[in-house]
Amino acid sequence: MDWNRIEENWDQVKYKVRDQWGKFTFDDLWEIAGNKEQLEKKLQQRYGWGTEFTKKEVDNWYSTKALSWPDKLNEPPRWMGY
Repeated sequence: MDWNRIEENWDQVKYKVRDQWGKFTFDDLWEIAGNKEQLEKKLQQRYGWGTEFTKKEVDNWYSTKALSWPDKLNEPPRWMGY
């Protein structure tokens, strides 16, 4: 999976981001909108982390969490009757 999948599925992924980093507001998640650089910027603002540490945190989250998500992110929601 590449980061494009995160951007494409942001409406679902943003809740996983908020679970990981609880200091994000819903406005933060709206501003991030799946953009990796914006995510890193918001993490630095909320947590006071340096650039390199933030990049490592995001990469670690992506490699350990995002890759374990089922491929169902691209499927339509069950309520749509599919």
